[in-house]
Amino acid sequence: MENSINFSSNAVRSISKLMDKVWATCDQLIGALEVSKDGVSSYGVRITDNAMSTEFVDRVVGYLLLLKKHMFDLRKNVRTHMNFQEQHQVAHIVEHLLETQDKLKAKMIESNYFNNTYGYLVNDIFEMMDAVVRKLPVK
Repeated sequence: MENSINFSSNAVRSISKLMDKVWATCDQLIGALEVSKDGVSSYGVRITDNAMSTEFVDRVVGYLLLLKKHMFDLRKNVRTHMNFQEQHQVAHIVEHLLETQDKLKAKMIESNYFNNTYGYLVNDIFEMMDAVVRKLPVK
């Protein structure tokens, strides 16, 4: 097949591990954002009202779900352990991944509470995504 990109089995394992970590960290953050006031109050923790609006949280969760979808698209291609299809398709997935990352970064800037409370998880996601993108043969 012309225009295919071959990966060694080590590269496939490395990328898959990073994708698993991105997936798990997104799930952790989504789980933290889905905590309701009632559920948290049973543990004696007080959530500050108006710290983050429902619309803000919905958008952040939406971006996290998009990141997971993009990781799934990459994983689908890597896990076949054959070839990526054509390089422009991989570049297209990576482009969408980076666009979603930029949107999530913009959301972090909107809310100091979100940034201060969950910023370390989001930054972990960004670092792992950057490592995945660096391992892909896309310019």
